[in-house]
Amino acid sequence: MMNDKTRKEKDLESLEKIIKLSSELQEALARYNARHSEMDALYNMDNIVAQVWVIARNIRNRIEDT
Repeated sequence: MMNDKTRKEKDLESLEKIIKLSSELQEALARYNARHSEMDALYNMDNIVAQVWVIARNIRNRIEDT
């Protein structure tokens, strides 16, 4: 039982880090894209990162609810 709790805590820590890093990456992408033309910008990458954020948050919430 203690091992499950430890795994759960580790999973939650990892997910929190993923959420934080994906948020920071979204901001960096937005700043980069604002300075570049369409050809040089990383358009749609922010959508991919946003999906990572949403999925990680949803998994975290599901784990917290169990």
